[in-house]
Amino acid sequence: MQLLIAEKSGLVQDRIARIVSNGKTVPNIEYATSIDNTIEALSTKKIDVLILSLKILKERGFKILSQIKQYVPMIIIMISNSIPLYKLMLIDAGANLVLDDSGEFDEIPQVLTRLQSVLE
Repeated sequence: MQLLIAEKSGLVQDRIARIVSNGKTVPNIEYATSIDNTIEALSTKKIDVLILSLKILKERGFKILSQIKQYVPMIIIMISNSIPLYKLMLIDAGANLVLDDSGEFDEIPQVLTRLQSVLE
C-alpha cells in the first residue's frame, strides 16, 4: 500500500507515520508539505491513501478535493476540531474520512488494515 502524508509539520508527519506503522515497518510512505507537493506526488506516483492536513487543504480550499480525488481512492483528512457540520462539508467535497487530530489518530491503522484487505 502506498501512503502519502500531507502535513506541514515534520513532527506531525513522524507521529502519523508511527501510528500508521503500528509497530510494523511501512516502507511505502511518501511525504508532502504543501498542496502543490501533494498534487505533484499524486500525479506522478500510485498512491492508495492520502492523509491530508486541513492546513494544507486550506491553501486552495475544499474545491481542490475533487481534483485530488481523481488521483487517489482514499482521502483521510485530519482536522483540529470535531464540528460535525465541518466534517460533513469535507465528506461532501470528496474526503472519505475526516478525523479529529486531537483524539482520533488511533483510528488510522484500523482503517488502513480494512483498506489493505480490500486492495489485495
